[in-house]
Amino acid sequence: MSKELVDLIVRAKYVFTMNPNEEVIVNGAIAISKDRIVSVGRKSEVEGKYRGEKTLDYGRAAVLPGFIDAHTHNAQTLLRGVITDYEISIPPVWLRYLIPYESLLKPEDVKLIATLTQLNMIEHGVTAFLEAGGPYPEKIAEAVAETGVRGVVTMSTVDMGNVPEAMKMSTEEAVKRTIGLIENWHGKADGRIRVWFSLRQMILCTQDLYFKFKELAKRYNVGITTHVSEAHVEVEYSLERFKKRPIERLYEIGFLGSNVVLAHAAFLTPREVKLIAETKTNVAYCPSIDHMLMSPPRIPEMLSLGVNVALGSDGGFKTGIDILGEARLASIIIKQYYGFPFHDRTGVPAEKFLEMATINGAKALMWDREIGSIEPGKKADIIVIDLSRPHTTPVNDPATTLIYCANAGDVVTTIVDGKILMENKRHTYRKVHEVMEKALKRTEELMEEIRGSWKR
Repeated sequence: MSKELVDLIVRAKYVFTMNPNEEVIVNGAIAISKDRIVSVGRKSEVEGKYRGEKTLDYGRAAVLPGFIDAHTHNAQTLLRGVITDYEISIPPVWLRYLIPYESLLKPEDVKLIATLTQLNMIEHGVTAFLEAGGPYPEKIAEAVAETGVRGVVTMSTVDMGNVPEAMKMSTEEAVKRTIGLIENWHGKADGRIRVWFSLRQMILCTQDLYFKFKELAKRYNVGITTHVSEAHVEVEYSLERFKKRPIERLYEIGFLGSNVVLAHAAFLTPREVKLIAETKTNVAYCPSIDHMLMSPPRIPEMLSLGVNVALGSDGGFKTGIDILGEARLASIIIKQYYGFPFHDRTGVPAEKFLEMATINGAKALMWDREIGSIEPGKKADIIVIDLSRPHTTPVNDPATTLIYCANAGDVVTTIVDGKILMENKRHTYRKVHEVMEKALKRTEELMEEIRGSWKR
């Protein structure tokens, strides 16, 4: 019996399918044809039916669906290392750095920075992202088309508030420009680009914009993302203006729903958690930033009520874009904050964090029919993590090893849409060093402009 020819076969000791049965296949293989997974199973089964034009054999390694970053800022990476612990301790850091920085960016800057950000993602096994909203989103889309990753692109919309005028737009302009972005980019790059609506946050967006975006998202069958309940000032604003907390207000106006991703959602009451669960709204949990700047989000409560919680990096301004690292940090903090008072040393198990990083992220991005798990018919977005190093030896439980021993530097291969973007730690993108050199130079120029503005 002749074997069917496929483009690629990937073999590894462990295959984390993240399918509904949470199946982990030992001595597994995946057959890929064009952009799709054809077969997944034990190596003997897959290779009994298929032969590959190319075969990647990784031995003692884990293959997973690509990690999904459910909340990131593609254009903020040049602030990496600028906002030190000292700087972040002097509020408001977003007014001193983030807002002036974004207002100074030019279209070519955003293309450069987004490319750097996405190369960072590829190195760390992040194959898809949800952009939180930034300037010149079409340039982020252009970068996606070139780097090969998968992304939901959004436009930062600010139609009120105390920010530089260059960042503001009228409500009508915010609607018009976002619709234009959808019509020009949604579905482009062989379907790797999608476009959603984005609201910066309640204190910077009019209620009219919330109403209009909710209606338009339904019309275009896309999602919405927004920052929410991330600062005391926002909660106070909502209470003073609407006599309700932010989540209560969004529930009251019918904004919440399964096509909404709430970033951070840190300062919540138990009632607000229940409203999120009732409306099947998604939450993007960003451990590094959430635990650095906010109250620890009520993650165990959310999970117990069935809330779909995904992981986000919040961009590269403070940390590397590293979803595996975010999972480890969250696991430790949740054990200490939510587990220790009740003598619960589990808190949230390691396997649940792998779900947050993969299939939960796909659900949040409304992309779970195509990505987020390794199953026949789904897109071939997969990563390989080397477990043969001293710090990952021995592997007695692969999920525990991934969360507590492995790190982003152990990602050796990244594949999106069946195309290899990094193989054995070598990028297929040819201008990696050129992008980094240009980014270093532009960072110096931007920091001079920002610090100069403080003196004026």
